[in-house]
Amino acid sequence: ELLREAGSMARVGGWEVDLQTNEVYWSDITRMIIEVPDDFKPSVDQAIAFFHPDDRLPLSQAIQDAITDGEPMDIRLRLITAKGKQLWTHAIGKTEWRDGKCVRLHGTFQDIDHQKRIEDELRRSEQQLRHILETQTELVTRYRPDTTLTFANQAYLRVFGHTEEQAIGHSLLTRLPESDHARSLHYIQNFIDSGEDFSQAEQAVPLPDGSVRWYAWFDQILRDDTGNPVEIQAIGRDITDLKL
Repeated sequence: ELLREAGSMARVGGWEVDLQTNEVYWSDITRMIIEVPDDFKPSVDQAIAFFHPDDRLPLSQAIQDAITDGEPMDIRLRLITAKGKQLWTHAIGKTEWRDGKCVRLHGTFQDIDHQKRIEDELRRSEQQLRHILETQTELVTRYRPDTTLTFANQAYLRVFGHTEEQAIGHSLLTRLPESDHARSLHYIQNFIDSGEDFSQAEQAVPLPDGSVRWYAWFDQILRDDTGNPVEIQAIGRDITDLKL
């Protein structure tokens, strides 16, 4: 009873297909998710028909792969319930073999619609944030305490004449003269050791065309859940005109 209540709260049900009789079994929670009566016993074709038309072929293929090759099932599907509601679901399944022949498929079936909607919203938010970062004129970058770049917006890449592949995963010191390396490392280490989350600095930056521009950098330490610094985010603003 405790396991049943836990499954109900998580909306995780069970299912199985007897391949010798083609009988389909759905647990109470699976029937609840699909919104069918307690005595409903579907055929294989009826069970597949509850899913979105675009998802039926991938489901059928996953079933066939399991039966033929013993490939475990792990697939996200759009369900259309008996009452017409569309939900994202997650089906996991494995096979049972006897004398070299697959005789049973069984596994779990979960309503993940709420989780999927959160994931989609986070993805949209990340895309919107990336668009903002990519279209603004200020330089935005993130790097680890060891100076390895993890992000650079288009403005940063354009100013320093790098592609994303040339910048990400490489030290930010590569854009500076070797004579500035020690000073930059000293600034970063002092910032981390200070325990502060924000810092500002001005820097004369040599550019690929041979010119030198002054930038004001606004730095922020990004920390993990335990408070340890994992990255530094730096926003650079061109202040050359103010220096003239």
